Amino acid sequence: MNGFVANAIKVRPLKGVSVISLPDRSCANLVPSREWGTKVGNKAIETWTANGGRFASLLSNDNCERASYNQPIFETHECVVAPTLGSILPNWLLVVPRSPAVTFRKWGGSKNRNVAELIGVVLEGLEISPEQAIWFEHGPSDKGSLVGCGVDYAHIHVLVRPPFSFEEFVASVVGASGLSWRRCLATDAYGSIDAASSYLIAGSRNGTVIAEQVESAGSQFFRRIVARLADKPEQWNYNNHPHLHNVQKTIATFPRQRALTVGP
Repeated sequence: MNGFVANAIKVRPLKGVSVISLPDRSCANLVPSREWGTKVGNKAIETWTANGGRFASLLSNDNCERASYNQPIFETHECVVAPTLGSILPNWLLVVPRSPAVTFRKWGGSKNRNVAELIGVVLEGLEISPEQAIWFEHGPSDKGSLVGCGVDYAHIHVLVRPPFSFEEFVASVVGASGLSWRRCLATDAYGSIDAASSYLIAGSRNGTVIAEQVESAGSQFFRRIVARLADKPEQWNYNNHPHLHNVQKTIATFPRQRALTVGP
């Protein structure tokens, strides 16, 4: 597992794909994120959130100076995909929506968009078979919740070819949480979640597991599960364990793709 490095994956454009112009989010107009300890006023915080918060530089279409984990590797008109800070395993991706939302449940509701279809677009665009990926989201009920891991902006984690199966992952999740879980088809999953509830969701292929009212699970719940399965139980917190060597492996695995949109 320590030597796990996937072969480089060639990215090809999807059928019906064309280049688009992205919303103007120049670096000069972005408010520094809280991870650098910047203190700003309420109006600036609103601007910071609207521009992507902690993901502001990732979502910018300007030539910003970006940290390695904020390097886009795939883009559509709806989302940007990048490595993640705190990659316990290599080939760990984040899917971040361009439109601000606290969770993908709220993003999908506001866009009338099936989140499972968006995940499918990302996997197809990166030529990842659905059975090779495990994805998950920590869904807070509102900003400031521990469930949101201190980010307050929707993002889905995608593990590509992890050294454990989805069923092994689910067994560990259910055994560690003390929560009530249900299984659901991925296409129906987000629509089944109460819009006012916090939630945890994980999926692979067309299956998911979901728990709601999950505040008792605490912060970075799925990260803690991955860390245990990867035999790194103390290295789950991205604030203390950035795992930048795995970020670099992810960048090497996935060549960068230009901005794309799917449509006629």
